[in-house]
Amino acid sequence: MALILFVTCDRWPELSQSDSLVAQALVDRGHHVEAAPWQGDFVRFQSADLILLRSHWDYHHDMAGFTTWLQRLATIALQVYNPVALVHWNLYKNYLLDLQARGVLIPTSAVLHVGANPEAIYQQHGWSSAVIKPIAGASGHLVERVAYAELDTWAVQVRSQRAADAWLIQAFMAEIHSQGELSLIFIDGAFSHAVIKQPQAEEFRINDQYQGHIARVEPESAVIAQAHAVLAGLPVMPLYARVDGVITGTGAFCLIELEVNEPGLYFDYAPEQAVCFAEAIHAKVAGR
Repeated sequence: MALILFVTCDRWPELSQSDSLVAQALVDRGHHVEAAPWQGDFVRFQSADLILLRSHWDYHHDMAGFTTWLQRLATIALQVYNPVALVHWNLYKNYLLDLQARGVLIPTSAVLHVGANPEAIYQQHGWSSAVIKPIAGASGHLVERVAYAELDTWAVQVRSQRAADAWLIQAFMAEIHSQGELSLIFIDGAFSHAVIKQPQAEEFRINDQYQGHIARVEPESAVIAQAHAVLAGLPVMPLYARVDGVITGTGAFCLIELEVNEPGLYFDYAPEQAVCFAEAIHAKVAGR
């Protein structure tokens, strides 16, 4: 019997509904499963046979503390999934520019550093509005669609909050409203299931607090192949990943986010797939 820890956080210390299905499938295989906030006693992690980085959704409020904790995991060579190096890369949203350089289609994007001029970026791309998000962030925190005329107000607010050291500015994808955002879940490189997420009227964010509509969907094989190609370009295939994006008018998959750090995997919409994830975890514990 192995001790498997699902990493959570102080704000949300318990397993998510989705992860509870996976945990039960692991228990059915004879393993012991616990939820463990990353801020907790480090000795607990040292005793684990396998650590899953699953729902530590407050990490962006203490990036220095979280990255230090990650490095401690790496230093003592614990079995962590996804691998620490891959997760660290995924913490900062300019990873999208790395993927773009490898041929992945993403929304037109630019990095805005503190003190730089956002108006110049808007003017360069002819944007009347764009989506601005912190380079390091989660759960829709401080993500806004900002009109060109509102940039001065946005900049004053950001300075007063000392909110982030850098921002990602992206073209707004109208497909979010017309089609919704597609999330494809992959387990050990194989497609598992997908959901479509539709925002509320007058909203573009689809995180839990914005109460978007979520439904299971079966993507076309060409879309699955394009999403898989995003993962194929990584230095290591993640044990689990969520590939978020929209389908453009030309039928191309445009990547909004690649989540290999703490993605919701929506097993509550595909409960039979929780068993597949549990089997993949079991294989890692068994050294396969």
